[in-house]
Amino acid sequence: MRIFLILIPLFLFSFNSTSIIKKIKKERLFNSFEWKALLHYYNGEFQIKDKNFYMDNQPSLKMEMINLIKTYKKNPKVLCKFPARIYFLHKKLHIPYNPTICKSLNIYLKKAPMEKLYLVYVSENVKYPTSIMGHTFFKIEGKDKNYKLHSHAISFYTLINSYNPLVLLYENIFSGMQGIYSLQPYNIIISNYIFKEDRNIWEYELNLDKFHKKLIYLHFWELKNIKIKYYFSSFNCSTLTYQILGIGNKNLFNLYPNYIWMTPLENVKSIYKTKLVKKANLIPSNNWYIRMLEEYLNKKEINQVLNILNKKKFNNIPKLSPIQKELLISSAILYYKKNRLLYKELIKIEKIKNNIKIDLSHYKLPQKIPPERQFSIDYMLNNNHKNYLKLSFLPASHTIYDNNKQYFTENELKLFYTSFLINKKHIILNDFTIYGIKALIPFDKIVKNLSYQAKISIEQIPNNNLKKKLFLNINGGIGISYKLKTNILFAIIPNTSLIYRKKLSLMPIISSYLSFYTKYNGKFILKYDRNYFKIKHLYEHLKITQNFFIKNFTPYLEINFYKKKNNILKNITIGYKYLF
Repeated sequence: MRIFLILIPLFLFSFNSTSIIKKIKKERLFNSFEWKALLHYYNGEFQIKDKNFYMDNQPSLKMEMINLIKTYKKNPKVLCKFPARIYFLHKKLHIPYNPTICKSLNIYLKKAPMEKLYLVYVSENVKYPTSIMGHTFFKIEGKDKNYKLHSHAISFYTLINSYNPLVLLYENIFSGMQGIYSLQPYNIIISNYIFKEDRNIWEYELNLDKFHKKLIYLHFWELKNIKIKYYFSSFNCSTLTYQILGIGNKNLFNLYPNYIWMTPLENVKSIYKTKLVKKANLIPSNNWYIRMLEEYLNKKEINQVLNILNKKKFNNIPKLSPIQKELLISSAILYYKKNRLLYKELIKIEKIKNNIKIDLSHYKLPQKIPPERQFSIDYMLNNNHKNYLKLSFLPASHTIYDNNKQYFTENELKLFYTSFLINKKHIILNDFTIYGIKALIPFDKIVKNLSYQAKISIEQIPNNNLKKKLFLNINGGIGISYKLKTNILFAIIPNTSLIYRKKLSLMPIISSYLSFYTKYNGKFILKYDRNYFKIKHLYEHLKITQNFFIKNFTPYLEINFYKKKNNILKNITIGYKYLF
C-alpha cells in the first residue's frame, strides 16, 4: 500500500517534456505577459534580484520556462516553490498540476482561502515617515470548507530604524532597506490604520477572471521567502504591488510606468484606467468621519451634540437629527478614548437606532488626485534688475498651491524638490528640499486638530540686507487653522528655522495663510511671514499667488515682497507647471 501511494504522485506528474519544450519554442509562450509578470520582467529587466527567485543565476525568459519544465519532470516538488508558474504551464500546456504534494502550500490554501481579491489603498499620514505617501497592499477574502469567512492582508513594506535624513537618503539611493513581505489577518491591519494612525482605507475589489486571480493568489506564495530590497523611490510598496497586478491584466502590464518614483496613488489610478475596479468601498477613520459629518451641520447643531456629551444629557438624544446622531456616535468613541466618557455611557450611545446611510463613495476620491510629479518653468522679474529663469522639479507629491480638493484638508508634501535660478551669467541653486510637509487642518470643537509644518532643505534665505544667501534650513512649527467659510481657510503657524551658513542661527517665524478656491478652477493663496533673522533683525515676507488648474497644466502668477525697514525687494513671477 505504501509503495502504491508513493507511485501515485509520480504517475500524475508523468509527461513528455521534450514535446512540450518544442511547443514552447514554437509558440514562444515565454513572451506572454503573464510569464513576464510572474518573473517580474518589466522595462526589459528582471526587477527582483534574489537568485532564489529564478531557476538560473543569469535568468532569461525562455530558459526559465524550459529549465522549470525539465526540473519539474525530474522533481515534482518544485511546484511547492513555484506553484503559480506551474499552474500557468498547466493551463497553457496541460502538464499535471497537483498541489496536494506540498504540505505547507496546502496549509496556506486552506487557512488563507481566496474567492475575492482586493487592492487596498491607505491614505497618507505625514506624521509617520513610513506613510507620508500612503500605502497599497492586497486583501484576499474567501470561505473555508466550513463556510467560515477569512480575510488576510498581503503587504510589502519596510521599517525605518533611523530618523537621520542623511542616513535615510543613503539607504534610499544606495544600500536600500530590508523589505518585509507579510501575510496577516486583515482586521488587525485595518484596526491599526484606522484607530491608531487615523488613516482612511479604500478597498477596490478587482474585476479579474478566475485564471488570472488564481495566478496572483499562488504568486503571493512564491514571494514569501524572497529577499527584496526596499527603496523609497525605485522599489517601494507601490512598485511591487503594480508588478503583481500586471500578472492579471495585459493592458496593466503594458502600461507599466518608467517613473523615478512610483506612488500608491498610481496603483489606484492604474486599476481605474484599465477598468479593473469591480466595486469600491471606503472605511473612514473616526476623526476623518467626524470632520466630514460636521460639514453637513451648522454651529448650533454641532453644539447640541457637544452639549449631550459634555453634560451627559442623554435624554436629549431623541431630539437629534439623523446626521447629528451619527456625529454623536462617532464623537462618543473619541470621548471614550480620551477618558471623557465611561464605557457604559459609550454603549448606551452606540445603541442608538439610526437608519441614516451616509454615502461616502463620492466624497473624496483618490483616483482624482492630480499627478504627483511636477516640473515648472518661471520667469522672475526683480526690482533690483536681476531677472531670472527658474526651473523646478518635484519628483514626488504636491504643494500647498496645487489642487488639493480631493484631500481632506490643504496639505503639502515635498520629497527632493529642486529648483535653480538661471540668467546669462549664473546657474544658482535656489532650493533643494529633502523633506517638507505642511498640513493646514481646520480646528473644531470635537477633534481639536492642530496644524503643523516641517522641512529640511538647502535654500536661498534673505540675510540682514535682504540679499539672498544659501543656508541649510531645518524648520518646524505647530499652529492652528480655521475654516472661515466652506471655501476659505485661514491658518497661523509659529515656527522656527535652525539655519546654518558658517555658523548656526535661530530664526523664529510667524507664518499665516489665507487660502480659497476661485471661479474658473483657480486657487488663491496669500502667505505672510514675520521673520526674526538672528532674533533681533526683523523682515517681512508677503507672497500672493493665483493658480489656474487646466487638466495637468497650471499657469500661475506670483508676487513676492520682502521688507526690512524702508528696504523693499519685490519680484513678479509668471510660471507654468506641468504635472505628470
